[in-house]
Amino acid sequence: MLLRTKPIVISQENPFANDQLDLKDTAEALKNFISSSQDPLVICIDAAWGQGKTTFLKMWKQLLRNDGFPVIYFNAWENDFTTDALVALIGELDAAIKEAVGKEHVIANQHLEITKKIGSQLFKSSLPLTAQMLGCDLLNASSEQSISSVSESIAREQIEKYEDAKKSLQNFRENLKKLVSSVSTHLDPAEKPLIFIIDELDRCRPNFAIEILEKAKHIFNVENIVFILGADKRQLGSSVKTIYGEDLDVDGYLKRFIDFNYMLPEPEKGLFVKFLFKKHGFDNFFNSKVNANFQYEYNQSIAFFSALFELFKMTLHDQEQCCSILSAAIRVAQSNDKIFPIYLCFLIALKVMKNEVYTSFVKDGLSPDDLINHVSKLTSGEDFLNTDFGAHLEFFIITSFLKTDIKNELKKIEGRYQNNPKINKDRASKVIEKLNHAWQDGGIGILHDLVRKIEIASRFGS
Repeated sequence: MLLRTKPIVISQENPFANDQLDLKDTAEALKNFISSSQDPLVICIDAAWGQGKTTFLKMWKQLLRNDGFPVIYFNAWENDFTTDALVALIGELDAAIKEAVGKEHVIANQHLEITKKIGSQLFKSSLPLTAQMLGCDLLNASSEQSISSVSESIAREQIEKYEDAKKSLQNFRENLKKLVSSVSTHLDPAEKPLIFIIDELDRCRPNFAIEILEKAKHIFNVENIVFILGADKRQLGSSVKTIYGEDLDVDGYLKRFIDFNYMLPEPEKGLFVKFLFKKHGFDNFFNSKVNANFQYEYNQSIAFFSALFELFKMTLHDQEQCCSILSAAIRVAQSNDKIFPIYLCFLIALKVMKNEVYTSFVKDGLSPDDLINHVSKLTSGEDFLNTDFGAHLEFFIITSFLKTDIKNELKKIEGRYQNNPKINKDRASKVIEKLNHAWQDGGIGILHDLVRKIEIASRFGS
């Protein structure tokens, strides 16, 4: 049984063979869309961090390559150590083209070398003249006439540099177009567009992210090149605001660079949970137990975790973290310990998503009633508590700290639920039923034991 999930294997022959989120149809739809136009395009694949963008883009990259598309994959976050986005983009172009066509394709390699040479000229022309403007000529000018003469000289040089840069940009685009055409026809006679995937743009330094957008749109803006940006657009907007201020119209700004947005669809409820449970080997763990109740606990854990993930609005990354802790918590338990999956899963989810609330509750700072009230105030929290799962959970919470005189304490709790008009009657009756079966089913005062397992499990780092 794994403590944490391994990276998903992407098969070269069948890239979506291990797709757990049913995104192959999305990949095919996007492929058809970019094939329908030869115009330069910038498309943003938008989803929150931890929702599977990178895995999807890597699978899609291989699918596109299998279908004859030239594809470049560039992880912007891993490369934002460089001081210039243009250098990074040309560097990725160089490596990808050499990999795609090899040394044998003379024409493509010739265009590549010319493109790199012109690109270096563009890089040089973008450097400021600060050194010259503050240089010795200006500092040594002793008269107004001398200063005026030096300023005019610098201005002329600036104009000449601007004109040279404009010509270099035009030459760069013309040669880039020839390069893309030669590579595309080499891979597929249909001359499919070159796909330049820029992933994790929202995690970059704000300056670098903006520079990537500007260079992609303005310098690489030629026919048959499609830029695919993998980003959480809201986070990308926050990065832009750190540079241009909170009053900036972020949507208006990003529309200058992004032609189309595509929201990556959210996975079907429970789909990713089943994958994680299988990946972590939970089915083997539960099936290995001699007690028949353990198979019931396995199915119960899947269903309850699915409900919890929806209640707490967890990303896929959050779900993985919860399952990793659950995996470790099971491993540190005795072989036939009852793990009370509903309560264990809830406490893990609470720790991951609301750690301050979790800490306050387990240290007896937050009362059981306060915790239930907190859950009820979550979006759809009341509906959740009115389910059978909710009644089970509520029973575990309200009996968390019972140690002595348990019989009388249970009667007091039952009386509160019978006479509390604020609690839904159906919900109250479900909780009371759990209280009446408490001695048979167990689970009274189990908080300390479950927290001990969770805290030990949480110490296992990845």
